Amino acid sequence: MIYDLPDLFERILVKDQYEVLDIRYNTVNIYILFITFLQTGFKDLVKNYQKNYILSVSPKVIITSIDNNLYFFKLKQLFNKAKYICIQLSLRDSVFLNSCKMHYKNKNASELYSDYFFVYGNNDKTVLKKFIQSKFILSGSIINNSHLQKKDYRKIDKIIFINQATEGDFEKEVKIFKKIIRLSKDLNLSLYYLLKRREDHFLTKKIKTMFEKEFLNKEFNYIEKKNNAYSYINSNAIFFTSSSTLGFEAISRKSKVIFLPYTKFPGKDYFKKYPRNGPFWTTDHSFQNIKNLSKSVLNLNKKKMVFNSR
Repeated sequence: MIYDLPDLFERILVKDQYEVLDIRYNTVNIYILFITFLQTGFKDLVKNYQKNYILSVSPKVIITSIDNNLYFFKLKQLFNKAKYICIQLSLRDSVFLNSCKMHYKNKNASELYSDYFFVYGNNDKTVLKKFIQSKFILSGSIINNSHLQKKDYRKIDKIIFINQATEGDFEKEVKIFKKIIRLSKDLNLSLYYLLKRREDHFLTKKIKTMFEKEFLNKEFNYIEKKNNAYSYINSNAIFFTSSSTLGFEAISRKSKVIFLPYTKFPGKDYFKKYPRNGPFWTTDHSFQNIKNLSKSVLNLNKKKMVFNSR
């Protein structure tokens, strides 16, 4: 059984061999919902619906890529006949860790558990094992690993800016992107803006509307969400982003990436502290600093780039 978001698993599982428990409730099993109402009414409706769904399916394995969902790690208490597998989907910060701490403040709290937990690396394993009982497997990004890595090592001829902004920090990203436009001209590189969200998402529409007003000339091209982003991170490009997981996946493929976080690297609430400036990141967003860092990264050979990212 897949615990929410089947996208990652659909390409490797046969359709009639799994069920999906949709915890966003875009789809609901009416029969199980009805049974839940008869048994417990509205009391703990979400918890009891999930419990009844799992009991109805009686799966041998329950797998998820929602690795920051605290409730998943409590499911073993509800149904202990299945093996539980969690796959890390993106970089995690202290927000999830704080929710784990809050859980254990209750003296009667159950142990957070997953039989197997596939994580990006040692940093994640070290901090997560303090809160979650599991066999941790260092796998890197499962999504990244599932795509062919035919890296293009020709001379870099383009910049790809990976959109990462939320509604709250959208203006900050626009300011940075204006400097990247200027940089692309100085370095004589073509420029692409890789959209994080689907075409009909309100932030995608907001981005395109603002850019039409801000940039009168065609100074860059969009890479739409519907396209396979992993085919682009193999290209002969240098990448810029604030804190996108895709940026780190690009580094793992020996691409040249520069991070421009708004507060600290790799993100505001990340559990490990790094200096404000490093070999491929900076919180100083002045144009000259970005340009100097770009030249430094462009001159790094691929082995040094990977070494510096560890």
